[in-house]
Amino acid sequence: MIMNNCNDIFIFGDEQVFFPKFRKMLSLKPATRGTGRILQLRQTTARVLFVILKSGDKEYVPDDKILYEVWDTHGLSSSSQALYRSVNMINKKIIEMSGRKEGECIKRVYRRGYRIENVKRLSDCHFCAFFINGVDKKRYEN
Repeated sequence: MIMNNCNDIFIFGDEQVFFPKFRKMLSLKPATRGTGRILQLRQTTARVLFVILKSGDKEYVPDDKILYEVWDTHGLSSSSQALYRSVNMINKKIIEMSGRKEGECIKRVYRRGYRIENVKRLSDCHFCAFFINGVDKKRYEN
């Protein structure tokens, strides 16, 4: 899985946008303007989110597939605990960015795996990539 070459953009929950190439998540909710609107994800966390999002909202992604694509193919030691921590971190950040008090975006079903509902995939969105870089530059110029 080569995430850095992926020009796809994912919109999920009608509030969040994920840019796999840049490992960034953007909140579309007006209440989150300013700080906390853009989140830079760590490499492993971004890979977990990418694997779950690229499957769409119709299927569950089995734990074994996520562990293999995120950790094993990159020479890292995989574990169910590491996957659980990554998913919890993603859910926590999504809740913070959305301004909600609780809930979860990535859902887990025992023996089936993980999924995110209401996923839209946009391909090769150069405007979106330009936008995310422009917003980041403005943030650090002020």
